[in-house]
Amino acid sequence: MSNKRVFLVFLIVLFLLSSVYIYGEKINSIDSIYEKAQKNYETFNYPEAINLYRKFVKKADRADSRLPQVYLKIGNMHKFRLEYNEARYYYQKIIEKFPDASINMQAQFKIARTFDEEEKFLQAVEFYNNILMSDGIKDNIKKISIDELKNIIENELTENDYKYIVDYLPATKYLRNVHLKLARSYLDNKEYKNAKLVLEKIPEQDRNQQIKALLKAAELEGKFPGAKIGVLLPFSGDYKEVGNKLYHSIVTIQQYKNKYQAEDKKITIVKADTESKTSNIPRLYEKLVEKDVDIILGPIQKQAAEELKPYLEKHKVPVIFLLSNNLDLADKSPYIFRNAIRKKDEVVMLAKYAVKELKLTNFGALVPDGRENRELVKLFEDIIEDYNSSLNVTEVYHRGETTFTEKLKKIQKSFVDGLFLKGTNYEDLHQIIPTIPYLGMKINVLADSSLLNEKVLRVLKKHINGFIVATYFNKSNFGILENDIYNKFKQNYNYQLNQFTILPIDAFNIALTAIKRSGGMKGDNLLDALHSIENEDGFCGDISVLKNGDIKKQIFLYEIENGKPQRIDISVQEEHIVEVR
Repeated sequence: MSNKRVFLVFLIVLFLLSSVYIYGEKINSIDSIYEKAQKNYETFNYPEAINLYRKFVKKADRADSRLPQVYLKIGNMHKFRLEYNEARYYYQKIIEKFPDASINMQAQFKIARTFDEEEKFLQAVEFYNNILMSDGIKDNIKKISIDELKNIIENELTENDYKYIVDYLPATKYLRNVHLKLARSYLDNKEYKNAKLVLEKIPEQDRNQQIKALLKAAELEGKFPGAKIGVLLPFSGDYKEVGNKLYHSIVTIQQYKNKYQAEDKKITIVKADTESKTSNIPRLYEKLVEKDVDIILGPIQKQAAEELKPYLEKHKVPVIFLLSNNLDLADKSPYIFRNAIRKKDEVVMLAKYAVKELKLTNFGALVPDGRENRELVKLFEDIIEDYNSSLNVTEVYHRGETTFTEKLKKIQKSFVDGLFLKGTNYEDLHQIIPTIPYLGMKINVLADSSLLNEKVLRVLKKHINGFIVATYFNKSNFGILENDIYNKFKQNYNYQLNQFTILPIDAFNIALTAIKRSGGMKGDNLLDALHSIENEDGFCGDISVLKNGDIKKQIFLYEIENGKPQRIDISVQEEHIVEVR
């Protein structure tokens, strides 16, 4: 009996020892696999590393603390190899198996990135949104998620995508722009009930003034809330001729619009005469504000911007400067907008057309003196250099010079095939233009819109054949409305609408569009509505309000034939390209 007991004890001890040995061997085997996988991972031998890590996953105990990182590394290697489905499988395993792991949020972020890289933007939006709704998110992941989400919403989604997001995803603050974009689209298409439904999905406590304004616009169902437009122009003094011409345009468009408004919704103009003195402008601005105007057209003198700044901050009634060529004007205050002839846009079109279509390689420039004109020449030069062309010579003149022979001779001696010409007025152009053929210069002339002067076209027509001119003024785009206004203006006044006198018409239409979109609400609501104007129909072409408050207009190219501009039916603008800054 004792022998049996001894034998039994021996068997038990032997079993325990062998179990310990087998367990030790298993541990050693797992560690060995892990170490080999690590070495292959660190030396970028991803196929072998993936195989070894997978073996480790099969053999490892669920409690092994290395598992979450192993899943992450397998996912990362598949992501690197563009095997997105496999990558997501392993990232998802981290979320399912290790919900409390420190890298759980990182796994969610990686899934979002794979969808983003695969251009499956809706799925990416869903994951980025979920990440941003989570607690304890790291700052770097939060920042990248916000930036990526913003970029996708702004540049990658269709209207159907917006509808899906609004219908199925939580209305977080990070998706607010989706609701706004879809609501504005519905409002533009007169689908007022749909716009209201979209906006009402935003929790009431999260509705800012902009959302409330859009809700009010939806509730108005397209009914114009009525408007008071202030006009702050010189009707007397040195600039009275300019001021009165601009005012004629404003009155013409006001009368045209009022024909279609109910009596209690008529557009009222409240005018104030600056007497051509900038010192009067702040006081008159406050007078117009007292009259409860929504927005003010004018002034025209750029010097008034600095003086107006404290009054704009106080009253928050926006002004649209007209004509001013100061490129930095709109940067001075969020409530300053500028509708002028943007020479830089003309320069971009001329330069690109010259090198891409005309294949010109050597250029000269003849421009008036001044910082802004030097900046335009630099812009022209930068563009042509991108196409392996060069600006060989730049000549500067002063307004009122009587001879340009020597300057043009210097340009001629530089063997140029293209000349960028920026004019000032008829008197200067009358001296410059005939000198070009007089010297026998066989060059392509690329001119800014100053050349579109009725007198220049009439008197110098035999000298300007073949000139290329850039301008936003485009009568070939006129529809019934534009032709009606153009003809009405012609009947009422002894001159025609041109590129200068159309500026206040576009400014007036922008003001009305913004008032309508804001639901008649002032302040920041109107400011947001102004900034929402993008690729709207202007009087001559598409028009947008830029972030800095400048009003950008579509630019067209013309070739002069027998004193008449003939539209060049070509676009040199780069479409469907988004630049990230």
